[in-house]
Amino acid sequence: MRALAYLYSFPCNTRGVHIRPSIELGVVSIISKTKIIWSALFGVSFLNETLTFLQMTGVMLILVASLLINNSNKIALLFSNNLHAWLAPIFLTLAIGLDKLLTLYLPSSLILFIGFSGTALLTPLLFKVHYGLIKKVLVNAVITAICGTASYYLLLKVLNTSAFSLVMVLFQGAFILDILFGYFFLKEHTNLTRKIVSCLLATLGILTLVS
Repeated sequence: MRALAYLYSFPCNTRGVHIRPSIELGVVSIISKTKIIWSALFGVSFLNETLTFLQMTGVMLILVASLLINNSNKIALLFSNNLHAWLAPIFLTLAIGLDKLLTLYLPSSLILFIGFSGTALLTPLLFKVHYGLIKKVLVNAVITAICGTASYYLLLKVLNTSAFSLVMVLFQGAFILDILFGYFFLKEHTNLTRKIVSCLLATLGILTLVS
């Protein structure tokens, strides 16, 4: 089962690398909120979770927010232009969903070790990434690894006792920080009105979903 999670998470990781240079961080962040939709479907379909009408409304609000952030006027272009950004949340949801199932049988620390070590070892082999390149970003890589490990460990602990679909909502609560980071540090000042409206809709959707 964990092997399947590897297969789903690898495309997610590589797609994330491809979308960052071509799409603003804020746009990617809002689109990534569709993980809440996929997690709701995963929870209902495979984990026997239920959603109320209000929670379903929250899911739809988040979907609208994800669509609104893109400035394309044609639906076909909307999906083709940001294809990697739209596919990444699906792969990531499947990977985390499988981890949720594993928490029923294995301790969180073991799942974390298997997942991160497997990713570190297999990614260079499958995608021809040379370990020599890591030296150039070693400091940032270590900081990212520490933060990511702590974050995912806490996520696994919560997944062990709570509904998958609702936990994923809270896990995505940092999207406003992504928008702020993009604005202040990456100088992403385009389509501010659209981003603000999308953030407000997504926030309303999250509040409705967890109500």
